[in-house]
Amino acid sequence: LGHWLLAISFIVLALTGLNLLYGRQVLIPLLGPEFYAAIAYAGKLTHNYVAFAFMAGLVLIFVHWARHNIPHPRDLVWLAKGGGLFVKGVHPSSKKFNAGQKIVFWLVILGGVSISLSGLALMFPFQTAMFEKTFVFLNAFGFGLPSQVSAIEEMQYQSLWHAIMAVFLICV
Repeated sequence: LGHWLLAISFIVLALTGLNLLYGRQVLIPLLGPEFYAAIAYAGKLTHNYVAFAFMAGLVLIFVHWARHNIPHPRDLVWLAKGGGLFVKGVHPSSKKFNAGQKIVFWLVILGGVSISLSGLALMFPFQTAMFEKTFVFLNAFGFGLPSQVSAIEEMQYQSLWHAIMAVFLICV
């Protein structure tokens, strides 16, 4: 249930999100502005509501599979042998999930949490200051980031981060 809830909601979110991100440039010339407006509006509503299914799926797979995806020394052997991909007849031990699956799992969990937080911040605008707090934290390590971020800048950073994480997760 968790896997399919996450997978199906992710596909819907990817399609509606890409439409919102690139649809103006791609679809308006093909469909016209009126038809695109209807599609974009429906896509935005769908995107906002399906996001909660994605978050529920993320929690379900984390609770169900996190203990099986904790790195183990045998994962280094699996990686060193390329999962048996390059040598015929070699299939390294991996228990329930191999190292490649574990890497994808943690990328999905961390990326999913990140995109969920930025998405919630975009759904409820001007309620969070995630980037200002993050910049203050990073400045303790020598980064020269702005420590005072206006509400509009905060929303712009959240929107940019959401788009970056979306494209990253689509690539994963």
